[in-house]
Amino acid sequence: MRTDGTVGTMPTGARMWSLMDGRELEIPEMAKLMGHELAMLSLQGINEKQLCHMIGMSLHKGVAGFLMLGLLASLVCEC
Repeated sequence: MRTDGTVGTMPTGARMWSLMDGRELEIPEMAKLMGHELAMLSLQGINEKQLCHMIGMSLHKGVAGFLMLGLLASLVCEC
């Protein structure tokens, strides 16, 4: 978990590299890193460039959860 105020995102045109495998990650693998299951989405009519852009514009699911937790805590807590 980061405490410096930044959120887990990646640029819309990001190309990620796996040092272990010595290759560039494919789009479904990048989506998995961001916490998204492509099998659960309807991707008809979306090309690879659009999908990569959508992944880059999204938040990691865990980060979104922490943001919601912080928001709810600030509403409930009257400190």
